[in-house]
Amino acid sequence: MTHFPSLLPSSISRNGPLGPFRGIILLFILALWLQPAPILAQSEDMPRQEQKALHRAQKLLSKDSADECLAELRRFRKKHGEPESALFHLVRGNALYSQKEYQKAEKAYSRGLDKAPDHPALLRNLASVCLRTGDPHRAGRLYRRAHEASEEPDPELLYHAGAAFYRAKAHERAFRALSRLFDQAGEIEPRWAELLVYTCLEAERWTRAERALDRLLEENPEQRRYWKLLAQVRLKQGQNRKAACALEIAYDLDAPDSSGWKNLANIYASAGAPLQAARTLEKACGETCSVKDLQRLARLYSRACRHDSAMEHLDRALKQEPSADLYLEKGRLCYRAGEFRQARVALEKALDRNPENNEARLWLGYAAWQLRDWDLARRSFDRVPRDGEHGKQAENGLQSVLAVIEAQDTGKTLSRKGG
Repeated sequence: MTHFPSLLPSSISRNGPLGPFRGIILLFILALWLQPAPILAQSEDMPRQEQKALHRAQKLLSKDSADECLAELRRFRKKHGEPESALFHLVRGNALYSQKEYQKAEKAYSRGLDKAPDHPALLRNLASVCLRTGDPHRAGRLYRRAHEASEEPDPELLYHAGAAFYRAKAHERAFRALSRLFDQAGEIEPRWAELLVYTCLEAERWTRAERALDRLLEENPEQRRYWKLLAQVRLKQGQNRKAACALEIAYDLDAPDSSGWKNLANIYASAGAPLQAARTLEKACGETCSVKDLQRLARLYSRACRHDSAMEHLDRALKQEPSADLYLEKGRLCYRAGEFRQARVALEKALDRNPENNEARLWLGYAAWQLRDWDLARRSFDRVPRDGEHGKQAENGLQSVLAVIEAQDTGKTLSRKGG
């Protein structure tokens, strides 16, 4: 049997994270199996001379002699005129295709279809040429027609139709072709299901995508990429905790790099699970956490009410970079944890490094308020510019402090008079 490639490997790139998983690459190969020349010649009612010419041409093509094949067909035309069979144009198109003469091959296949509009091999090969010449939408229609025209429909043709429509970004058509494939086929191949998943992602058919992935995972539970795709689908449905579970399984099968752990930490954080997010982020950092990662870890542990762990990571960050911003961060965390004296110390250090840090001055006023250091609170609030971002809060704080001071002074005065 002669094998003739009707489509060389073709990449499809689309749909890039949906969260952590942006950037999908599909690779598919289509192949047309040509019938041996004698059967081709006998399969249509044609003159005997044409049968012989086709037989010789097909033998030459099977030996990779495309030039001689085309020469044989030209001799026949010169001697006998226009051929009667569609198969003549099929063999000629195949020879031209093997020479990468795709435009000429397209014309040859099209002329064959003029004689036999429902010829499956011509439809399939013309679809392959259309992919080569940059018309995947037409290719999808031709593959679908080839499937409908076949006496024994090949499910691969629906798969290739779906892949071509996907490449043309006609995702609804791709979805319909692949859904039909799933309805008709008995055993589903993984690559069919994968393409359906990618198509569903583009068409935003999340439930259908999840069903296809469930089917894949039943037969291939060890495939890490399926668990990652399932996580992606769940993220699109807002099911962050379920997405995190799917990723945990994927990472148990094969540990990711640092970016993978950080992606999972992001999902846990958005799912309202700061402790899991922090522990996952620590896996990403190892012993070489950056200042930014240490700062984020401190915030996550603080959200999880793990004050000691939050301070530990923030202090590690301060050892690397004792900046005003980090001391402000520590001051805020200490304040929220009720550690007002530590907050005051951190905020004063922030102001030592940047006296213009008005947010640090505002928080210092709050910390002094909690410590009943009214003079420090008054001075802190009073030095925040009223036309700045924190001006209104500082003004409210100052008025409250002044009211307290005034009440205390009034109380002292009354106490003296009463005495």
